[in-house]
Amino acid sequence: MSNEAKSAIFARIRQGLGVDPAQTGARENLRLQEWLQIPRQFRRKGTLSLQERITLLQAILKHYGATSFLADAGDVAVVISQVLRERQRKRLVVPREFPPKWIPLGIEALSDSGLSNEELDKIDGVLTGCTVAIASTGTIVLASGRDGRRALTLVPDYQICVVRHDQIVEFIAEALEVLQPIKTLPLTFFSGPSATVDIEMTRVQGVHGPRTLDVVIAT
Repeated sequence: MSNEAKSAIFARIRQGLGVDPAQTGARENLRLQEWLQIPRQFRRKGTLSLQERITLLQAILKHYGATSFLADAGDVAVVISQVLRERQRKRLVVPREFPPKWIPLGIEALSDSGLSNEELDKIDGVLTGCTVAIASTGTIVLASGRDGRRALTLVPDYQICVVRHDQIVEFIAEALEVLQPIKTLPLTFFSGPSATVDIEMTRVQGVHGPRTLDVVIAT
């Protein structure tokens, strides 16, 4: 609904209630002044070193139930292979944008060519990259068209994600700056495996995305 339509609806409601437009304008002006006076001196730039950001990211990921692994830049495929062997995952869909050098031998890597949700649901998992990672919240952001379409990270039950060390920022504000040039792309934010809680506070994983999440941090 447009702002013009909302304003028209509210105007009719006020007219029906017999509200004085002058009083309404005064209240709106007061509300605006109060909003402008809200302190906004929050931190926008991180101060942690790279190693501290990596350590913090790993700690928050662990808190959310994800498992993280460190890998030297030249050993990413080796670490991925070891993780997949332990998870007994062999058949994974890989976005077309994913670096081929990170795809380990010995797995069946299916290039995403518009696979249906039913086809995605039958594979062992998905192997993706990362657009930016937020250490203070343990959040990983994927941009559709750069790290695969959204369905890849929502349908399969398992996801292994590679995060380069230079993609890790400390705060959300820093991540939003990184995302500014691609803000029109569909973005997926996730912190750990997919999880939800019902009315009885019973935690269930895998409802809106992967039940299991592994993160390989390339240092």
